[in-house]
Amino acid sequence: MTTTNEWLTSIKVKSTFVEDPTDADIKFSAMIIVSRLKDIQKSFSKVIDDNFMDFDIILDNFASIITLIDNGDNVRDYDALGTWNSWKDAFNEYMIMLYDMADEHVTVKGQRGIDDGTYKFIWIS
Repeated sequence: MTTTNEWLTSIKVKSTFVEDPTDADIKFSAMIIVSRLKDIQKSFSKVIDDNFMDFDIILDNFASIITLIDNGDNVRDYDALGTWNSWKDAFNEYMIMLYDMADEHVTVKGQRGIDDGTYKFIWIS
């Protein structure tokens, strides 16, 4: 089995980022991430099960942003540490979690269409 510096999969979301995002901007970016994470979860469930305990938590965090913005909820009602002033703050915190997970190396074995080896997990662009 070989170790590679190739990425196993990707999420293209950075083009949706703006300097001063509205809640609608944050929701749009979160929708792209949730959709892509669900696709990744379907395609690489064994890789995720073998390597990440927090994948579902990260997916749920972004999904909750969408729901809570749709409901018109106040971000401060969901901030246990009192550090969020906007949905942008929540989104940025969840992005840090996503980047941490995405940079991990994962071992792939027996995945149809992918050579066995060790890959970086998710390229975020």
